[in-house]
Amino acid sequence: DDNAVVVFARNEETGELTYLMRIKGGEGNPEHPYQLANPYDVVVSPDGQYVYVAAATDGVVAIFARDAETGELTYDGFIGHESLAGVRAVVVSPDGQYVYAASFTSGSVVILKRNGEGALEYIGNLTDGESGCDGLAGARDIAMSPDGTNVYVASWDDHAITTFTRDPGTGALTYVGTLKDGADGVDGLAHATSVTVSADGKHVYVAGNGDNAIAVFARGEDGTLTHVTTVYDDV
Repeated sequence: DDNAVVVFARNEETGELTYLMRIKGGEGNPEHPYQLANPYDVVVSPDGQYVYVAAATDGVVAIFARDAETGELTYDGFIGHESLAGVRAVVVSPDGQYVYAASFTSGSVVILKRNGEGALEYIGNLTDGESGCDGLAGARDIAMSPDGTNVYVASWDDHAITTFTRDPGTGALTYVGTLKDGADGVDGLAHATSVTVSADGKHVYVAGNGDNAIAVFARGEDGTLTHVTTVYDDV
């Protein structure tokens, strides 16, 4: 509701947070106000020098330069594209070369290349129902395996988790397949809203808002997923 990014300093010994600053949408030059309406997700680049924010209403990924010593942010522009409509989530590849965004309204995964100064360049997108892709309607969250070889998208409207392989050199994604709620013994994906990969890369976890559940998947060597179990609220 504040259309803002807030920065806190963290005490490494106690974990306590101290308010440092905030940047709000609409500030800046009146002719070029900061694009930051309805921010849904925030990610820091591996080198710690930039922060990227998914601003859903503006349909952009906002870019911030980060002071590594103080943690303070400086607004550094944005990238917009029709495929970023309703963008809800962003992730940066482990090598720091690419940013991937999940767009709820367009049902797309958007590929952005990152240059040395943190700016982003549109490379392409994969959209639900096009070029054989499925499971991206209402794309809500995105995660990447620790080795950078796979991207996973949780989709609200398709009640699904979709798998892509990733070419580390070009950043290109290739559609692998989709697992949907209620099909092939999979459950717990109704209105899938969040996805994460374990640190060892062996499992993927998906939060199903409509099922009040967490679906657990084993991740194969090729990145494909196999449903293991589902944990439900009050069970």
